Amino acid sequence: MTRDQHNPRDESLVHKAAQDARATEARMLPNAGDLTKDQIEYVRQCVNARCDEQGLTYEQIDKKIACARKAVRRFMEGNYEHDDSNFARRLDNWLKNSDP
Repeated sequence: MTRDQHNPRDESLVHKAAQDARATEARMLPNAGDLTKDQIEYVRQCVNARCDEQGLTYEQIDKKIACARKAVRRFMEGNYEHDDSNFARRLDNWLKNSDP
């Protein structure tokens, strides 16, 4: 195959690399400022995965991170009345520091 010929595998590798880069960016939450919707959604996905793995409820996480009752549920449903970015960081810290 010459350099000028089209290789569909190359496109799929580039696409996969781009997806991986976006996922890595979402995992690396900045310490300050607003988070992107993708970053907040990534934290939600991780919380749901941890709940599934460990059989946890949102109310149990409320207690583990010492927040108001049903705060996790409101955040997970997109109805959190305070700063989503700060709460996402709080959940991210819990995910990083708790047993998987």
